[in-house]
Amino acid sequence: VSVLQLWLKDRLVHSVQIHNEANMISIANGFCAAALAVLACQPVTCLAASLRREHVAEDYTLLQFSGISCSGNPIGCQKLVPAGCGLGSCCRCGDHYVQIVVASSNVTISGGKDSCTCHLNTATNHGNYQVGTCASGLMLVTQRPSTCPQDSDVLGSRHCNGIIHSQR
Repeated sequence: VSVLQLWLKDRLVHSVQIHNEANMISIANGFCAAALAVLACQPVTCLAASLRREHVAEDYTLLQFSGISCSGNPIGCQKLVPAGCGLGSCCRCGDHYVQIVVASSNVTISGGKDSCTCHLNTATNHGNYQVGTCASGLMLVTQRPSTCPQDSDVLGSRHCNGIIHSQR
């Protein structure tokens, strides 16, 4: 192997390394530019971001407490807007259907066993709520507490066609 061949081999390896480094820098610059574009995207200037935020509903959850003062940890919790369901839509949530309509600070909750109609609303906890306000041991919140037990029928939609006693 001649000195010239070794020199050419060294130049070729060095050239490949420079080319690979240039590609890596180019890829990194492209990633950084994309990341900055996402971070800089605000609802006012970026339609895609505003559309994504528009479909993110708050985590409406109805809490049930053991007393009427809503103190301590909840003994029952029910998520009211399942994934993929928008406010105002009637959606299956667990074993029953729920519909949430928000008007200013008033939240109207309705539902039922097979649809969002209930023949015996007086036997349920359907009605009007204010977020964060205790109403006879029930409280509507927009963020599920970590102390919530597994979801249950806090709304009482199982009673829409008549009182059904617990299976316990």
